[in-house]
Amino acid sequence: MAAAEAANCIMENFVATLANGMSLQPPLEEVSCGQAESSEKPNAEDMTSKDYYFDSYAHFGIHEEVDIYTVKVEDLTFTSPFCLQVKRNDYVHALVAYFNIEFTRCHKRTGFSTSPESPYTHWKQTVFYMEDYLTVKTGEEIFGTIGMRPNAKNNRDLDFTIDLDFKGQLCELSCSTDYRMR
Repeated sequence: MAAAEAANCIMENFVATLANGMSLQPPLEEVSCGQAESSEKPNAEDMTSKDYYFDSYAHFGIHEEVDIYTVKVEDLTFTSPFCLQVKRNDYVHALVAYFNIEFTRCHKRTGFSTSPESPYTHWKQTVFYMEDYLTVKTGEEIFGTIGMRPNAKNNRDLDFTIDLDFKGQLCELSCSTDYRMR
């Protein structure tokens, strides 16, 4: 397939990753928000081999569609709100992004996904590690926005801003974190 073929790239979902798939230890009442290892650089990682992500994540959809035949720099800038519903008691250390791509102008429509649940590709999920981790309980909600824009100095880089607002029973956090993808 030629590189000039049309593609619609959809930033499909984010995943809230939780500690290591285990129940909270010590008991919930003794845990609060804490400091986690963080980086301003999102990491490309393969989450498909990490089984604990499968039973401990929540999706939210961000459907930003890009037509590579007509895309302009300003089309690569967006901000989208999200809400993650917590599936079980645990810690949240990072958000994970993946994309789906579909080549729509081929004779035979084709595409792929970088979702942790899809077959492996050499493109990986992007992990946005949080500066502070969250202690969450089943049913709580994490609200936020994600913004993406081309970097002003290097057109090959992308800048992301993730704003989080969480008010849980055991932990509260409101923060904004900037990331640069190189």
